[in-house]
Amino acid sequence: MGKRTMALIGIRTDGRKMLQVAEFLTKFDEVVYTVFVSGGYDIMIEVFCKDHEDLLRFMTEKLAKVDGVRETESFIYLKIAKEVYF
Repeated sequence: MGKRTMALIGIRTDGRKMLQVAEFLTKFDEVVYTVFVSGGYDIMIEVFCKDHEDLLRFMTEKLAKVDGVRETESFIYLKIAKEVYF
């Protein structure tokens, strides 16, 4: 796969554009998981990137340019302690 950096990104949107933002995000190759959430964010995405530089490029050249995205906060995975799929 060649991608070693994983991150969870919380996204605050213009509420009127939340569905369109999520639909657009699913088209990015880096995005492997997209979910609507309650609380401080509207959408959470999980991304796989080649390295930290590639993650920065994704956040500044792709994510930040999506119409309707107001704010983001990224959480880079340091180590996965447990991973279960149903």
